[in-house]
Amino acid sequence: MFVKVFGANQKTASISVRERLSSLSETAANMKFDSGLELVVLNTCNRAEIYISGTEKAAREAFDGLINEAGVEPEDMQFFYEYDGMEAAKHLFQVAAGLDSMVIGETQILHQIKSSYNRFVELGTVGKSLHALFQKALEIGKSVRRRTSISDSKVSVASIAIETAGEFFGSLKEKKALIIGAGEVAKLVAGHLAEKTAGSICFVNRTEEKAARLAEIYSCRYGNLADLKLLAADCDIIVGTTSAPTFVVAKNMLEEAMMKRPERPLLFLDMAVPRDADPEIADIMNVYLYDIDNLQVISANNLMKRQTEAEKVEAIIEEELKEFSDRIRRLAVVPYIRRLRKDAKEKCSEELRSFFTENPELSEASKESVSRQSRLILGKWLHNKICKIKSGMAYDPQSTSELSGELLGLSPLAVSKLLGRQPRNDKKPREMA
Repeated sequence: MFVKVFGANQKTASISVRERLSSLSETAANMKFDSGLELVVLNTCNRAEIYISGTEKAAREAFDGLINEAGVEPEDMQFFYEYDGMEAAKHLFQVAAGLDSMVIGETQILHQIKSSYNRFVELGTVGKSLHALFQKALEIGKSVRRRTSISDSKVSVASIAIETAGEFFGSLKEKKALIIGAGEVAKLVAGHLAEKTAGSICFVNRTEEKAARLAEIYSCRYGNLADLKLLAADCDIIVGTTSAPTFVVAKNMLEEAMMKRPERPLLFLDMAVPRDADPEIADIMNVYLYDIDNLQVISANNLMKRQTEAEKVEAIIEEELKEFSDRIRRLAVVPYIRRLRKDAKEKCSEELRSFFTENPELSEASKESVSRQSRLILGKWLHNKICKIKSGMAYDPQSTSELSGELLGLSPLAVSKLLGRQPRNDKKPREMA
């Protein structure tokens, strides 16, 4: 299995860069790829990652084609990292476990991975390799949260955001919150606001019916985006959670709203990527803006509290990675073993036919006896050879494949073609300064 991941996340790219990468999943969904290529794109507010299974050449061409189609600028390529093979698998396992998230141990990432995987399954770009990889990642993500306390306490961007609001105002009991959007993040935000017994909650969304459904769950108000300026004039907290490609809240609109409450502070928590609010709203008197990167800094201050659990999770991932790697290697030699058995049996049958032709006086009973003994000898010989092939996997799969090829009489080139082996060329992430 050759898998490659190209990606950029909150560690390597600023929010302005991640905004430009936020359409990769949608772009990929509308593209046609080679039939033998497997592909899944994972787009969240903190990452854009492309998982590809195929040859090195095909993977690179698919990545370049997707980047060009999405209109990614050449200068943005410096923020991408690359992993091959088991390093790519390890990276996805860490992402699923919440170790690579802005908030260590957050649980929303598992839902995002599953949704992305299911989407590309429906699009027909997931085959055996990515199926095995993503199923294992989801399994590990659930396992580490069950076996450790990595996801205890406040472990989502939504919870960090509302905790920040609580610290900003001291208490949320009398505060009015306006949530822009009606998706999963909006629902999480509302849940945390309800826990903090916020004074009131109101949802606004481009599709009013979606806002109405959430409002029914939380017994609160809802409205349309057209009501935004009016509602903003009478709230204390605005939370942006949409996936809109352009700003939902313009500076001039919020300036007009603030003129009706000039002495009253407004906290704007922009959790959207691309951002919902024009960054220039931070220049408005009494408007306090926190975007997703600001929340990352706050989250980093709480990292030490979960560091011990993170170390436990890393140990589990290493254990699971070894098991996954061994399973993939066992699958890799299956074609050799099948070929070895097939060729050996054919050779044995050929030799028996030749022997019986040269000895026509043998009775049917004698022929059956010779055939039976030959099969027993062949079985023992095959068992020893197959054990030799499998035992080599643990320490040197390349030597094992060459040994298998030697037993089968295959050339090194034929071995490489059978195995689909590719050279490694890992490019590690470059941390942002």
